[in-house]
Amino acid sequence: MKKTIMGVLCAAFLFSCSNEMEEMNQNEAAVPTVENIQKLDAATAQQTFAVILSKAVYGSQELRNFIRTEALKQFDRDYDVFYPFVKDTKVCGERTFRDVILDYTDERTLASIEASLPRLNILVPDLSFVDAFCADNWDTSSNEVAVSYATGNDEHVLYANGEVTAKLEVGELPAFPLLVVKENERMSYRPSTRGISDLSAYDFADPVFNGSAYNKPQTRATDWDLYPEQESTEPYVPVSVLDASVIEAYNENKKNPSSLDRDYIYYGLSSSHPTYGTLNTNINEAIYKFKLSNSVYYSIADADTDPKLKSDVENKVSELPLEQVWQKIWTDGAFEFNFYSYIYSKSDKTKPSFKKVPVKAQDLFQYDKVHVHRRHKTAFRHTNYTYVIEAASLKPKWVNIKDQIGSNIDIFTTQWDLSDLSLNIYVNVKEVDPSLITEEKHTGEFTQTVSTDFATEKIASTKAANNFLMKVSGGFSSTHTTTDEFSLTKTEEDDDLGDAYINYTDPIILDDSEKDTKGYKIYTYSTGSVEFMVLPVAKR
Repeated sequence: MKKTIMGVLCAAFLFSCSNEMEEMNQNEAAVPTVENIQKLDAATAQQTFAVILSKAVYGSQELRNFIRTEALKQFDRDYDVFYPFVKDTKVCGERTFRDVILDYTDERTLASIEASLPRLNILVPDLSFVDAFCADNWDTSSNEVAVSYATGNDEHVLYANGEVTAKLEVGELPAFPLLVVKENERMSYRPSTRGISDLSAYDFADPVFNGSAYNKPQTRATDWDLYPEQESTEPYVPVSVLDASVIEAYNENKKNPSSLDRDYIYYGLSSSHPTYGTLNTNINEAIYKFKLSNSVYYSIADADTDPKLKSDVENKVSELPLEQVWQKIWTDGAFEFNFYSYIYSKSDKTKPSFKKVPVKAQDLFQYDKVHVHRRHKTAFRHTNYTYVIEAASLKPKWVNIKDQIGSNIDIFTTQWDLSDLSLNIYVNVKEVDPSLITEEKHTGEFTQTVSTDFATEKIASTKAANNFLMKVSGGFSSTHTTTDEFSLTKTEEDDDLGDAYINYTDPIILDDSEKDTKGYKIYTYSTGSVEFMVLPVAKR
């Protein structure tokens, strides 16, 4: 509004020749030149533009309509609005996209962003596969739009009307309209002396991204997208999977939230039996399921022997079922994961154990979209169907380890005896690529109980002073931490997917409200690249 008022006032002075010359001189001084444009790093430039864009889309329905319309064109076969291509396109009346943006910033700032981000892009995320926001269902009459940015936004900050409105947790999806400021990886840019105004400096990084052929009416070909049903990535397991003691521990500890599940499972301690318990030697910890984070495919599919996503799959005459497309679109082979685990022992120097889990790519991933191109039959050729699944469409799914290798991964073969073993277990995950086998040193911090009462078969309860598991702020009253060094075997080309600690005090079941439909919601661990479930299981 301030800029509009100033514009009217400036227009009034145009009737004065002397004022006109003065204004021209001022404007010339204000226009940035190549020499005085400040270059920003990608993260700063994207963040700055995200704040500006959040104000603009909040204040202008015409701009929201424009962004939605441009995204639906899918010029690069994704819901992208490529700034260099649209900045001079009229949004309302004679006002261009760039004009509207300048209502919320100044020329020097915008010029700096443009120079720093020649491939500046606005993505309208397609979350339709989880019945969430997408360009198709965007109600642009509402100004409730969040804007985020990609590079350096580790906390997933969202802006609305220029202010921080939320931070998304890892794996959390927004239930509201969202725009993401980023650089367009599907476009290439050759620097030109004329800058981003020279549209000939741009081209598609690969011809497959050229969406123009898919948006124009065709007489000899037809294109469409298919959206297969997604498997749930929520951490639920059916009742049949859980040992009875795990469910009993959860039900028991609902009554006493300060109690621990593993107190009940390993020692039989409960509110009704608070003073004596014997160590259960018929149960141990096992990794049951795991899944990768969204972006891990790009880092693990690096060796020649790793499965790769093919550019496309073709079939003549008839359509292929999506199950067959999914099987055919991968090269042969399997990813191999090593799960290492180590627990500190007071009485004996334990060695790290590990289990190999080979997994086919088809079992490790799922996908949210497949593009189908049908070339119609003519007198000289058959009908031909081409299927394309892009790496960006890959999504993780839970891998049931028992389905892959015939058993769960036993973290260690004995029960969790706290008279000897530490209260936490170190777990490391690697994706294995064949090469020279070496060893690498790891250091872990392990917490032990000081009490000697664990050495007896009968152990005192949490209420016995300085005995068993006295809780103090979620911990133990009598513990100390030991630093221990150990070696893990690896090959030179292994992809380290991170590590995590499993703690005795961690819960196992988090929620049972959907046990009759989805199952029990399970506590999970994350290395950053791998999420996994750990369950106490009875020995067979």
